[in-house]
Amino acid sequence: NMLERVFKRLKGESFDGLLFALHGAMVLEGHEDGDGYILERLRAEFGNDLPLISTLDFHANISDKMVELTDALVVYQSNPHVDQRQRGKRAASIMRRFVAGEVKPTQAMVRHPIIFPILHQNTTYGPMQPIIHGLKDLEASGDVLAASITAGFPYADVPEIGAVSVIVTDGDPEAAQQHAQRFADEIWALRDRLDTNLPDAKEAVRLANESDVEPVVLVEMGDNVGGGSSADSTFILSELVAQNSERSVVVVYDPESVQACVAAGIGGEVSLNV
Repeated sequence: NMLERVFKRLKGESFDGLLFALHGAMVLEGHEDGDGYILERLRAEFGNDLPLISTLDFHANISDKMVELTDALVVYQSNPHVDQRQRGKRAASIMRRFVAGEVKPTQAMVRHPIIFPILHQNTTYGPMQPIIHGLKDLEASGDVLAASITAGFPYADVPEIGAVSVIVTDGDPEAAQQHAQRFADEIWALRDRLDTNLPDAKEAVRLANESDVEPVVLVEMGDNVGGGSSADSTFILSELVAQNSERSVVVVYDPESVQACVAAGIGGEVSLNV
């Protein structure tokens, strides 16, 4: 498997540390904490003294095991994710300074019993934006090596799920804990602002038809392929038909219809059931 290939490549090599890019919300058959399992295998193979740092996705469900097994976790600070390179460079910088003996990473994590709805996970506006700015300001001050929060992956059915804050300091566990608690408290304070209050399909299509701005994008939050859904919901399509919305494009997963279109050929006519 993938891990065995990694071990085979590294066997016999001389290296000073391991820098991994993991997602953080992987669920495996037999392992609810897939990323924790990977880190556990790495420690078993290479020992507890080898510096081990990992980047994580903003949607990571960080487990206690992931914190215990790494020297530093560096999470993306953007959603949509546009800063993977920057966060990777920060993780690599921490690793370089660590192996050179310039810093001693110490990290702390605090979690609150809260799961962010995906509607409010955008970091460019809304409740998340000021928290992200606070993380960046803290890193810019030089007081910490890395400051991160996760919104978590709300579609995973695992015990360790949801929002956490992770702070990495240079050998100062008390400061790491204090900063992590502060950001966790800020996340917890947002809980009353996380209602979705979305219109149903009928109301959404009505609003779209009445809008004087084009195009209008209607997104069904429940049929999210990133969460494992099948992308074949027809609720919005049904309302578009019922409300005579003729100028619409609807994307539906329907391989049978695709094959029927292929069989009809370019310029052919075909009648489809959706």
